[in-house]
Amino acid sequence: MNPFVIHYVSGWPFFSGLFMIMIGAVLSFCPGWFIKSYLSRLLCVIGWLNIFFSAAPLPGILFLILFLIVTAQVIIGGIEKISLKIRSGVVVALTIIVLIAFFVELPHWLSPEPLPLKAGGRLVIIGDSISAGIGFSGEKTWGELLRDEHGITVINRSVGGGTASTGVNSLEKTKAGKNDIIIVEIGGNDFFKGTHPDKFYKDLDQLLFDAKRKSPNVIMFELPLPFLKKSFGQAQRELAAKHKVGLIPKYQFGNILVGTDSTYDGLHLSNKGHRKMAKVVLSYIDSK
Repeated sequence: MNPFVIHYVSGWPFFSGLFMIMIGAVLSFCPGWFIKSYLSRLLCVIGWLNIFFSAAPLPGILFLILFLIVTAQVIIGGIEKISLKIRSGVVVALTIIVLIAFFVELPHWLSPEPLPLKAGGRLVIIGDSISAGIGFSGEKTWGELLRDEHGITVINRSVGGGTASTGVNSLEKTKAGKNDIIIVEIGGNDFFKGTHPDKFYKDLDQLLFDAKRKSPNVIMFELPLPFLKKSFGQAQRELAAKHKVGLIPKYQFGNILVGTDSTYDGLHLSNKGHRKMAKVVLSYIDSK
């Protein structure tokens, strides 16, 4: 998959956007009018666009405040007669809100603790075609790799075209116990197929509730998201916290997809992609 696309849907521009805004704010104090008025404001605008297109699911009020203060900084930067006191006040406010946004987002980029796979435990996969595979000649899914190369008993309930709703049905038919690990890799088809965010939230809420009733060991892949679909990311983060489910940061999924040889058709995993996926999943399993 295109590295540029993966870079954005994985959310990295959020942090580079914050950095550019702060550089732009600092440059607004430079003596040169071109730097102060044009370069400074340009960096703020590009930084804001990076944050917007990163689809970081910030709380709505924080997103709005950040937008308003960046807008104020851009407007003030073009008015030469604005006093130093006002400029300084806006930059201080901007610095504070940027730091708040940074520390609100940062925890979601930290990996959850590996889950224990005790004796007799299995790995139960609830997913879509990323985990089910698409059946090309010689395909070996990441679940099969974990089974064949690492001796993990895998119950793969993934289905092509799977959504959070079908995941509920798949899990309902699956016997799982407290020694099992349930991994949820689902949601991409929900936004591709136009599932309403409210329905996705309801279905995912049910899926995670049912999963936690079956086993305390549940982990979920966060979705790399296009900029207009951040509500799906908000749902994942909110429900992961509600049900105490580990959330694998979306850049991990992005790292799996990046590179033309990681996917078979630009989206579904090639054998190399499956191997990368297996490696990531294995890092979240403690089989000692």
